[in-house]
Amino acid sequence: MSRIIVVSGFSGSGKGSIIEKLLENNVDIWLSVSDTDRERRNATDRYTFITSDEFQSNLKKGSYIEYNRYGNHFYGSPRKPILEKIKSGYTVLLEIDIWGKRQIEQDLDLKRLEVEIISVFVAIDANTLKSRLLGRGDCENEIQKRMQIAREEARCIGEYDYVLINYELSDTVRRLESMICGKSISSDDFDSDLFREEIVALLGNDGKE
Repeated sequence: MSRIIVVSGFSGSGKGSIIEKLLENNVDIWLSVSDTDRERRNATDRYTFITSDEFQSNLKKGSYIEYNRYGNHFYGSPRKPILEKIKSGYTVLLEIDIWGKRQIEQDLDLKRLEVEIISVFVAIDANTLKSRLLGRGDCENEIQKRMQIAREEARCIGEYDYVLINYELSDTVRRLESMICGKSISSDDFDSDLFREEIVALLGNDGKE
């Protein structure tokens, strides 16, 4: 069966490093690169950069299998290459958030192809998360945005098939590889409800339940 691996995670959880190491070790896994209409920030920025007009045109044509808007900019996963890789036998990896995951799960093309979707959320303990969110040196407004996103992500952790606590990179990659190969992995006795409560308590409750 064809498969898509959805990887989400908190900002600062190390999911980018996990994905890079996973790809180094597994040539049959293909990473989808998203389009965005924002400007490039640095040489390692992992996106395809297009204009806002191009993005909106693609959106109208249904060219994205999932998309989202952050601030003033859009991000989307191109449909055509994803479907081509699936048909060629690759396992497709998508680094997207919970809102993209929900779109993927409802996509008619993927349902028609009977694609198995496996979702993984990469987490770190609540205290480390708060420290990393606060320690990036951004302005207060950016810090508050990241904290709000983290609160929202914490509420949705229960929707994922697996939660991997990233204590140590090589071990996390090994466990992710085992999961992709269909082997059972430890859940770390992870309690998503308790974790959500810890995140909200540490980051500050925004009044939502």
